Amino acid sequence: MAELLVVVPDAWRAQAERLVHYKQDTGLSAALLTLGEIENGFAGVDQPERIKRAIEQRHRVNGVEYVLLAGDVDQFPARYIKAMNTEWGTVWYPSDLYYADLYDVNGVFEDWDADGDGIFAELDFGHTAQGSRFNLDSINIYPDVAIGRVPASTESEMATYVDKVIRYEFAARESRDFAYPDAWFRRALFLVDGGSSPFGDETESSQQEAPLAASGFNILHRYQDDAPWSGLTDQQRADEIVRLLNDGVGFLHVMGHGGRTGYAGWLTANDVAGLTNPDKLPVVVAISCYTAQFHADIDAYAKLLGGDWTGSGVPRPDRPQPAPIQPQRFDRDSMAESFLVQADSGAVAYVGAVSKFEHGGKPLGLYLTEAYQALPKPPTIGAVWRRALTQFTTNELGGGTIGMGPYYAFIHVHKVMLFGDPSLRVGGLAPVAPFVTGPAVLSTALLGTPALE
Repeated sequence: MAELLVVVPDAWRAQAERLVHYKQDTGLSAALLTLGEIENGFAGVDQPERIKRAIEQRHRVNGVEYVLLAGDVDQFPARYIKAMNTEWGTVWYPSDLYYADLYDVNGVFEDWDADGDGIFAELDFGHTAQGSRFNLDSINIYPDVAIGRVPASTESEMATYVDKVIRYEFAARESRDFAYPDAWFRRALFLVDGGSSPFGDETESSQQEAPLAASGFNILHRYQDDAPWSGLTDQQRADEIVRLLNDGVGFLHVMGHGGRTGYAGWLTANDVAGLTNPDKLPVVVAISCYTAQFHADIDAYAKLLGGDWTGSGVPRPDRPQPAPIQPQRFDRDSMAESFLVQADSGAVAYVGAVSKFEHGGKPLGLYLTEAYQALPKPPTIGAVWRRALTQFTTNELGGGTIGMGPYYAFIHVHKVMLFGDPSLRVGGLAPVAPFVTGPAVLSTALLGTPALE
């Protein structure tokens, strides 16, 4: 039995063992596999399929629920899916859902390539009125395990992240149960952009806040169109966000325009690098374009069949399939890397879009906070993510509340991903049982403040 499986490059085995031993010592069964062990022990058409078959075997035989993929795209392969007739023409998205969706509707291993053409989870935006056209390979979509990727490019970055997990799970428990050194975990910061054409929406953000408020969180708002936030410069807004993050929040929720290295012009990767919150790390949910673009650019990558692809960013119908592992010269870092692996401060988990975040993906934020509210405390971030993704898929692929067509839901289940340890206990380790002698009488004084419900 192993609840967590860590899949890691061979050279990083020591860091994986450190994480596995910590998990075992804190009541979660865990195991590891190196990429070399998978290459030698499992069959498949390519390395991503061999990894997926290893995960499937461990899920079926050992009951694995969570899988940590250790490595950025220059270290750990991504499965790229093909979207045709988009605003860019043909475009390729990395999708770690590939590693989570293990079985088809009949319980048979799901290879995501029903027509056997070597192209996976094909989507044709030119036929969005026909359901069979936006899921050409008829993939099941539903995650059977919870997948999280640590976007580390070096062993040192992986070590930094392992340290964060260990530090967070103790520090968050102290804050949650004993308000020590303060109740930082019970605060949640919600940011919404503004101006003439914002992507964020205050009403939607308030809806997404509600499940956390009902779970006992103190909600902090920084809505750009509300005074006094509206009268600040972008730098003043960044300074205020940094101050609040350094004071500590359990969740940072961003809804607004974004880019690979910043939110809405008022928080950048440089600001994240200046954070001093190593013992007060949040979970970040970013309803923003590109802020989790951990992979290569649309027109600058190594091709599957060799050589490099470069272009101008204009619509192209002939973009070739990328190689699963990209050389370092094409690897791009994003806010996900800035928050998670580049310093001992920042954040401990990150949910964000690897590409454009159309309006159709916004409901994911609500499904996430609803999932946190519904699950026993402390939930794992992987359980929160898997429940949210399942509910989103069930409701939105059937039409749901989006109003943009189920093809937008189909693409968002791929390009919004979880980064970090999926077995991370949000709010820290389970409450500590008090030491008592004689009759087992538990009091509020002994137990401290109860865990959030």
